[in-house]
Amino acid sequence: MLVPLAMVLIIAISWSIYWTVASATIRKAYGNGERRLSAMGISLACDEAHWSGFPFRVERYCRAPKVSIDRPGERVAISAANLLFAVQVYEPRHAVALLDGPTVTNGLVLGEIDHGRALASLRVWSDEQWQASIELPKVAVGKLAKAERLLAYARETGDGNADVAISAEKLEVKLADGSTLPIDRLDIAATLPKQALAENVARYLAATGKQVSIGNVSAEQGELMLTASGAVSIDNEGYPTGRISTRISRVDLLLKMIQPVAKLSDSDVATAKTFIGLLQKGSGSKEVLLDVIAKDRKLYFGPFKIARLQPLF
Repeated sequence: MLVPLAMVLIIAISWSIYWTVASATIRKAYGNGERRLSAMGISLACDEAHWSGFPFRVERYCRAPKVSIDRPGERVAISAANLLFAVQVYEPRHAVALLDGPTVTNGLVLGEIDHGRALASLRVWSDEQWQASIELPKVAVGKLAKAERLLAYARETGDGNADVAISAEKLEVKLADGSTLPIDRLDIAATLPKQALAENVARYLAATGKQVSIGNVSAEQGELMLTASGAVSIDNEGYPTGRISTRISRVDLLLKMIQPVAKLSDSDVATAKTFIGLLQKGSGSKEVLLDVIAKDRKLYFGPFKIARLQPLF
């Protein structure tokens, strides 16, 4: 009996020592990360904070987290209810975080963001090799949009750019005129300068003249399916500009969806069907090819103006 008990005690003591060393290493890395963010003008404050997690995790709990971004020409404050940061001691390069909403932003057009418990994940192998994701259930972004589920993903590409993907289910987008654009499912994959992720993306693109390359967009609303690709940039006043080429499965369903948004009459819709039919004549395809164009603070779908654009800053 003494030998098995002694083995258990040795294992317990060894693991405790390992956890203590790993915990100190993770806390040091956390502190280094905070200092690096501080040098970029980003800080995190908590009304109450403490470390825990023994025996398998290292956790930092933060009540009423407040993130402040204070940089030239940009002052933003973001607050939420609770933040729990956790790292498994046997996988220290993978961190997860749980965020309880609502999340309130000041200095951004997003306003208050209502959501269920958000789950974020970050894997880091080096400064040039990382990947991050966040999932928000039942999210509503002020009066701008809401979705049953929103998932965002980003990773370093190694060439100064970052790949970004966004997926939304049961999305409803509020347009400038108060109308709603429903989308059952939306998936977007794009590439943008990595430095943009460390700053205000819209301001960075406007200041540098660089653009977001959209490799693929896939949207579904009932039997209507749309795929697209193209590029988007931001002008000096914060308005999106660019052109995205789209492929549409059912133009009749598309026109039915945008008719109230674009305030098209029945005769406008009939004319549009005729016009699009002439454009597609001889193509040999049932799919319709049209461009989405953002220019002059307006959004066009082919020849139709469907919305006024809002500035992103």
